Amino acid sequence: EIDYRATRICRVAECLQAAERFAEFGKFESAVEQLTVAAESHPELSGLKERIECKQQRHLQLEKLLGQLQTAALSCQWKEVGQFCDQILAIAPKHEIALGAKRHAANQWKRRTSAGSKITNIPDRPKQSPDDAITVSVSTTAGGRSVISSVSEPKVVAQAKPLTKVAPEKLASTTSFLIWIDGVGGYLVCAEAVNMIGQAIDGAGVSIPLQADLRQRHARVETITGQHLVHPLGTVRVDGRLMTEAFVLRTGQSLSLGDGVKLGYTQTHPLSKTARLDFVSRHRTLPWSDGVLLACKSIILGPNPNNHIYCPRWKQDVILFQRKEQWFCRCKSKFRLDDQPLAHEFPIQFNSKITGDDFSMTLEPVFEKD
Repeated sequence: EIDYRATRICRVAECLQAAERFAEFGKFESAVEQLTVAAESHPELSGLKERIECKQQRHLQLEKLLGQLQTAALSCQWKEVGQFCDQILAIAPKHEIALGAKRHAANQWKRRTSAGSKITNIPDRPKQSPDDAITVSVSTTAGGRSVISSVSEPKVVAQAKPLTKVAPEKLASTTSFLIWIDGVGGYLVCAEAVNMIGQAIDGAGVSIPLQADLRQRHARVETITGQHLVHPLGTVRVDGRLMTEAFVLRTGQSLSLGDGVKLGYTQTHPLSKTARLDFVSRHRTLPWSDGVLLACKSIILGPNPNNHIYCPRWKQDVILFQRKEQWFCRCKSKFRLDDQPLAHEFPIQFNSKITGDDFSMTLEPVFEKD
């Protein structure tokens, strides 16, 4: 009996130590699992219930802070990024994403404060009547960056010639479109909460139409809190294992559809829940694409291998992000839309050429089949 009690106490101690190690890295769900095992092994031990509730609250707090961190990072608000990282590290001192984001934010903040305020010279433009005048308010951030805080309508580019007004149907507001990137390839973007994978035939009504021997609707991919839940409608395997019920995809897993279609799933960027499906087999979508992006509010392109679209020759990241069903483009340097210079952030138009110092891309709408 004494040996049994000693073994049980050692087991509880190991669970408590493991729970604290998991908590340091922000893995509060795993910490709760360890504490639950300890509570089951030694139910009379006081304080375990309170510890479990505390770790559950920490998990909810961490999820909220990570969402705020992502929003601040995509907006390049590096001071706020640092503040959110400090809050995360206060509850999870070894959280890898927060540690990496804090270092990056500190470097960006240092560069901005050392550079000081920079004001872009705007060429003279013809005089306007008071009714047509455009009022621009410029403010300076704490980092020393001059930004436009408000602009009266209509908006114009920083040039004598105003940007031609685009019809609403030409703006990038649909949930499926193609990104063609010079020197990189083409990617199908699917931004729906639910996307169907199936055969590329007329009337299939699928978001991801594949030129393959599949069912008309072979699988349904549902985006839930940044994870992708797959519902098998035809033969679906993950890493060779046949799946008959809904399952969540994990980074690095191989998804097989039917007898020959193989896709690789990756969700590698720490500040975005967007995932990429890469073709392992010879099959492709129709229209043709190199891969499929299951977009979740943002798409990050650039020289970082963890970006959603890896562009090794680029010098900086370009971010496409969604705001109220409208897609925008953000870049640190100025870029051009059909040879018209734009500000650092601008709504995207379909079938227009977006170019920067070292990149060029076009977005094309994809219309659902009848």
